[in-house]
Amino acid sequence: MKLGSSKDNDYTEYNSVLYLATRLVPNYAATLSIFDGIKKDDPTFKPQTLFDFGSGVGTTMWAANQVWPNSLSEHFNVDASEHMNDTSRLLLQIGRERNPLLYNGVFYRQFLPVSSVVKYDLVVSAFSLLELPNSAARVHVIENLWHKTQDMLVFIEHGNISGFAAILEARNFILQKTGHDVTTTFHVKPIDTEVEDRKPENAPTSHIIAPCPHHYPCPRLFTGGSVLCNFQVPYMPLNYGQEKIEIMKERFSYIVLRKGQEPVKEKPNWPRVVEPIRKNGGHVACKMCCADGKLHPVTFTKSKHKGEKTHIEI
Repeated sequence: MKLGSSKDNDYTEYNSVLYLATRLVPNYAATLSIFDGIKKDDPTFKPQTLFDFGSGVGTTMWAANQVWPNSLSEHFNVDASEHMNDTSRLLLQIGRERNPLLYNGVFYRQFLPVSSVVKYDLVVSAFSLLELPNSAARVHVIENLWHKTQDMLVFIEHGNISGFAAILEARNFILQKTGHDVTTTFHVKPIDTEVEDRKPENAPTSHIIAPCPHHYPCPRLFTGGSVLCNFQVPYMPLNYGQEKIEIMKERFSYIVLRKGQEPVKEKPNWPRVVEPIRKNGGHVACKMCCADGKLHPVTFTKSKHKGEKTHIEI
């Protein structure tokens, strides 16, 4: 999924197939996990059009059609590598060029279209932002993709420090552009339990679907140490005749943004666990990102919380 960088020439036919062999499954697992979460949060969302920036071997298409079968009628794929596009197309032909494509309405381009007249229900940039040469190029692409978005925009990167930094860059740019204040640390009432109300006429024109339960600056920026928030999904590598195949885990960072004002809710968004849960005897310790824009350590015990129903996002 190479996008106009100096590395484009590295993606020969051989390297494109090598990328398919090594990255198809973990990329698919991460993307599928995110799409499943979107469907869980909003079962009514059924995209009919998909725009995939840095489409590579077509992983996003496969994941989207798995989660929303018989829904998508158009798949617009952009990747600067001609060999990547050819490999993606051949996958949809089940390895034979004479076969019809598995999905309808599949288009390939090597360059990001300038016009934003045509918009898409679901716009995705998966493992692609860091292929761009610098921050200015990334911001240009982030803004362009937002203009192409009719409903949801998804950014996915590897779950390392650089990947999460790119996700934060996209998150903060779009939130600031659409009326959120991401420069002030927290906006809470004195009692520190409810998010401050906004006047309807000043309401932002975007909101986060996942993973953040708030629209404030990432609290990781104020905790010291490495700034990193990522998630993990298991996957089984492709079988090339290995004697033993072990389940592996892919770490990824992501953000799902939606156009329009956030629906009014009776209660704040559920908190999300952002670090591995620690178990010690009858105690379970969690660190959760909460609706007030802060990280809160919470300890659950059998004696204190027995029989209670608790909902947290992992």
